[in-house]
Amino acid sequence: MNILDDSILGPVLRPSPQSDSTDAETQIVLEWMHPDTLLAPPSDKVLTAIKALEKAGPESVRVLETRYVDLMRTHFMQHAAPLLQQSLGSQSFADLASVIAESRRHYLYPVTFFDSLDVASHGFNLSDRLANHFRALVGLAAPYTAVRPCLEKYLDSPEVSLSTPSDQVVGALAAVADAYLPAGRVQDAVLAGFLRDVTRVVVERYRGEWTREVRPELEAWAKQTLAAVAGVGMFGADVPSAEDLTRIVDNVFLDVRIDELFDIIVDFPQSRPAIVDIKGCVRNSQQRAAIVNSLQQSCSRRLLHGGANTVDVLLGYISIIRSLSLLEPRGVLLDKVARPIRRYLKDRDDTIKEVLSGILGDKKSPIRELSNELVSLGVCKESGPEEDDLNWQPDPLDAPPDFGGGGGNGQNGVDIIGSLISIFDNKDVMVKELMKRFADTMLFSHEFDEETVLMTIELLKLKFGEEALGNLDVMIKDMAESRRIDGLVHGGGGGVAEYFHADVISGLYWPRYNGVTCVAPKKIEEQMKMFEGSFEKLKQGRELVWLGSLGSVTVEIEVDGSVVEYIVSPEKACLISLFEEREQWTVHELVQALGTDESCVKSALVFWQKRGLVAQTGSDEYSLGDKRRAVVEDIGEAAAPQDPKEELRVYTSYVVGMLTNLGAVPAERIHSFLKVLVPAETPYTHTLSELQGFLDLLVEEEKLVVVGGDKYKLC
Repeated sequence: MNILDDSILGPVLRPSPQSDSTDAETQIVLEWMHPDTLLAPPSDKVLTAIKALEKAGPESVRVLETRYVDLMRTHFMQHAAPLLQQSLGSQSFADLASVIAESRRHYLYPVTFFDSLDVASHGFNLSDRLANHFRALVGLAAPYTAVRPCLEKYLDSPEVSLSTPSDQVVGALAAVADAYLPAGRVQDAVLAGFLRDVTRVVVERYRGEWTREVRPELEAWAKQTLAAVAGVGMFGADVPSAEDLTRIVDNVFLDVRIDELFDIIVDFPQSRPAIVDIKGCVRNSQQRAAIVNSLQQSCSRRLLHGGANTVDVLLGYISIIRSLSLLEPRGVLLDKVARPIRRYLKDRDDTIKEVLSGILGDKKSPIRELSNELVSLGVCKESGPEEDDLNWQPDPLDAPPDFGGGGGNGQNGVDIIGSLISIFDNKDVMVKELMKRFADTMLFSHEFDEETVLMTIELLKLKFGEEALGNLDVMIKDMAESRRIDGLVHGGGGGVAEYFHADVISGLYWPRYNGVTCVAPKKIEEQMKMFEGSFEKLKQGRELVWLGSLGSVTVEIEVDGSVVEYIVSPEKACLISLFEEREQWTVHELVQALGTDESCVKSALVFWQKRGLVAQTGSDEYSLGDKRRAVVEDIGEAAAPQDPKEELRVYTSYVVGMLTNLGAVPAERIHSFLKVLVPAETPYTHTLSELQGFLDLLVEEEKLVVVGGDKYKLC
């Protein structure tokens, strides 16, 4: 608006009749108050005229007000209004505030000497009335709808900080707030700017700061900032209370933390203070839903995909259980976030294997800490909360209909092992794998500790039940009885050599082993017959069935005058012993001599080839090689073209990773996978037949097995 029409303010400012005497005093005062004059204190003559108007009463003061407002309006339109328009055009809030502040001081300066004319008893206050007239002029010349964008731009600028407002910022905001006080809108913009400042401080100071609780520090800063802003009247009468301020700051802080929540959880327990901060901010179901949505999206994008190893998914799930149980002990958030993770893990072929490796404390398992969880569980009773828990509370309103405590997370603590076991509807599959693990440990581990195994079994019974793991008790007794029988056999004069020992197990209670069998060397067969005869004398009416695929053999081989010792499986020991009879064999002859299949023979040959004790002399012939000569030949032939099978070894990690994540896969799919994912630096250019040969080689090396006729799977 470029002009102020007289009709706008006219009805309010029409003068009323007055006497000639008071008119003279009014004229004297107006000449001193005129906006065109320089600001100066009133003279004695002016002071006398002011006192005369006071004696004349409120009506005389109203006339003075009306005539001065006319002068102020005219002068404002000629001088101040163009400057306001110019400031708005350049979007300079500082200039706008400066014009408003200087104009207010100029037009309202004379009123500071009118304290004696403050006739409040008549309901009339000249200072307030002239200030309102000034605000009306500013609002017409520069509407707040045009000022608001300029104000927001100013508050967003880097040099303006509401946390430590400078005198210039405070003065500018105070001037504009006073000018638009009737509109009551400046405080909204200041509050919005305050929230933006809180967000900036949270991001700059506290993003990624998870190792200490920062919420109390942030709230103290916010209260200090708010006091500084409110102290200059920025919020008028609507200054947020301490409770409102805490809620505002918590909402901003929570938004920032939700954006980085997945990383916070992955870093748990180091990030425990950050979880405590988040817990203090969550107040309603909308915020809880935001946490769930954010985590579900992050898990889907960063965890639940084919490129992630199962153990990585398990590590993420364990961190989620621990952190969300701290964030919300009732487990509703955990239940919602965990459902897609649990479904995904349930479909992974190696989930059971990895979970049990962790529970049993396998040294190679990244989640072996689960063994500590098992020890710390103690006795966990399964009973209704209404009966045993005096602190029982009903499920929250946002709990799903089939809420089950977050997959094993109850009110009495975090049961991570229970959560992992409950992924599978039927425990039988896990129990079966568990039985095989213990069987392998008892039969093949040279570090078998009966006391440790017994303690582990007792703890596992708390999770799987006494009946489910009852066979393990029999297996433990079998091992103790087997050691006793072996001692009696060797001490009974049956002729069994000291180097020959056997474990006697109960066929009904142990897992069934369907390994390869082979014909043992004659001297081993003799030892087996003598052991069997002694056993039948000790255990009349019972007979032994030898499992030739189980056990281990310590083989001593003399190489260049020194003896090298190997601990190998029976079929490998049987194969190398055949080379004592003659130095050269074909694969077919070895198959016939050992009474086993060709894949078993080739796997054993590869094993001894790698150790330089067997050398391939023809396409299908092998001979007892000299270890030193074999090593020299390998070095001498390094520059020769490699077999495609050996060239493909650089892609072993890709193949293993794919089969780990996807289970059994045909060669065609592996071939397509390598074409897409192998980087250009080491391009995959081999044919499907070459890949097939490499995969068969991995089968021979016992790294892969063939299932379903055409699919490859990790052993």
